[in-house]
This record gives sequence, structure tokens and C-alpha cells, in this order.
Amino acid sequence: MPVQVEVTITPDLDKLTRALRRTAEGKLIKNEMARALREIGKDVVRIERESIMETPITADPRGTKPSGKGGGKGIRRPIANSIVTRNRLTTTQRTVAGIEVRVSKSALPEGLKNIPSAMERRGGWRHPVFGNRDVWVRQKAPDGWWTRGKQRALPMAEAKGIAAMQRAERRMREELGMR
Repeated sequence: MPVQVEVTITPDLDKLTRALRRTAEGKLIKNEMARALREIGKDVVRIERESIMETPITADPRGTKPSGKGGGKGIRRPIANSIVTRNRLTTTQRTVAGIEVRVSKSALPEGLKNIPSAMERRGGWRHPVFGNRDVWVRQKAPDGWWTRGKQRALPMAEAKGIAAMQRAERRMREELGMR
């Protein structure tokens, strides 16, 4: 279920990166790249959270009525708040810059840890209404509840990622005296 954005760098840039790694400026450029990835990750998380909060959750035996009074956000808000990113900037064997956006189970409240995967199931999930084991309801999320945000965020993330890598490449070339 994670959203992954990965930019693999050309062999030419790999050579630049290895040469630059031996200079003091190389660490600064790598830090700038990491900062750019964090900023892109924040934008992707914002878009994913908006998408999840807009997702209609249906409830009734047939799964056709909106849940809660006024479409409550009881399940969506904790899921949106548990979205985290992991950035990757590898320059060992090949230069790769990437962001992974996922729902962190540990950030979800007890009792909701399996809800993101349950939302992926076609039949949805069943639970007692307000803990009353005599009254159960089936809830369902629409197909693509997770990928909708990904589709909105991916073009922006890729464009910003490529722009950040191109800035880093320009700086590396300038530092090494290669134009």
C-alpha cells in the first residue's frame, strides 16, 4: 500500500556523485537533496491526507448510505494523521533518490490498526456500533481510496524530484569544474 516515488540517476551523475563525495561541498549538496526530499514528502502527505478525508465511507447491510451524521470522519481522521514518509538518498552502488509514503500502524489508535488493510477489501469490514455487540454494521471504502491521492501527488512529486536532482547535478558540475 505504500506510495513510492523513485528517481534513478544516470551513470554520468553516478560518476559525479562519487567524485564529489570526496569533497566538503559534497556533503552540503547531499544535505540539500535530503531537505528537498523532505519538502516533497510533506507535499505528498498533505495531498494524501486531503484525499483520505474526502473518501466516502459507506455503511449499511448493502453499503449504500453515507456513514454517521453529516459524514463523520471517525475512521478517516486517524488514518490521515498516521501517514508518514521515509526518504531515501543512496549513493553507494547507484544514486537513487526516493520517497515512500505509507500509513504507520503504530501511529493508529488501538482497535484501528487493521482498518487501512480492511479498507482495501472488497467486502469492507464489520464492527459493532459504539461497542454494542448486538448491533453490527458493515462499512466499505470505495476502490482506489489510497491510490486516488497517489495519482494526484505523483506528477508533482516527480517534477519536484527531478528538478532537485538537476539542481544538485549543476552544483556538482560547478564544484568539480565540469560544465
